[in-house]
Amino acid sequence: MLPVLNLFGLALPLPPLTIIGAVWLALDLYSREAERVYGPEKGAKTWNSAFYGLLGALVGARLLFVLRNLPAYQNAPLDIIARSVDSLDWIGGLLGFLLVMGMLLWRRDMLSWTTLDTMAPALVLFLAGIALATLFSGNAYGQETTLPWGIELWGALRHPTQAYELVATLGLFAYLWQTRTQSWNAGQRILVAIGGYAAIRLVLEAFRADSWILFGGMRGVQVMSLLVLLAVMLVWRSAAPTVIRDEA
Repeated sequence: MLPVLNLFGLALPLPPLTIIGAVWLALDLYSREAERVYGPEKGAKTWNSAFYGLLGALVGARLLFVLRNLPAYQNAPLDIIARSVDSLDWIGGLLGFLLVMGMLLWRRDMLSWTTLDTMAPALVLFLAGIALATLFSGNAYGQETTLPWGIELWGALRHPTQAYELVATLGLFAYLWQTRTQSWNAGQRILVAIGGYAAIRLVLEAFRADSWILFGGMRGVQVMSLLVLLAVMLVWRSAAPTVIRDEA
């Protein structure tokens, strides 16, 4: 955990700086891919949609966090607009991003599997940046463990769940990036990205000590991840006989 880096007399807050860096890298990567697939003019339009999608991600991340912790805001409603990056839920952020970007692309008649496929590696890279930010902040911490790679956090030796997620997400990104020029069926790359991340959260949530608990002791993120995986499999199966080859 390293929430602040002291450098040359400056106290640099690493979690928000990491998120800003992840946004910049993801947008730069996406703009390059969009230009490769569509050319400069059309690629710029898709990049613009992705930028506004990030605003939707911030709103979605904040909204889901507030809904998950609603009792804490009943007596202090103004805290809902707090600017802390610790008060964001990135499952909600992912949903908000996809919703806003999808609406903009639809209005511009550019909503296609190819566009979403082009976005897939950048989206996963951004999620890896979020995992790194939580590692710096100490959020999303793990359950206590006696394993030799446990980290000392909040007075106990714990699973480094943030590092687990970082490594797994970077692995998913590496796969998507290395295979980006291969022949895929349209829509498969974005489905692999969404389904792969849902699978990562499904598995790693079992090691978390700060999980969102639903009735019956079920973990909310695992339930959401299962629903996402089910949706991905249904879309994959229904689209498989009719998809076309990626133009790129």
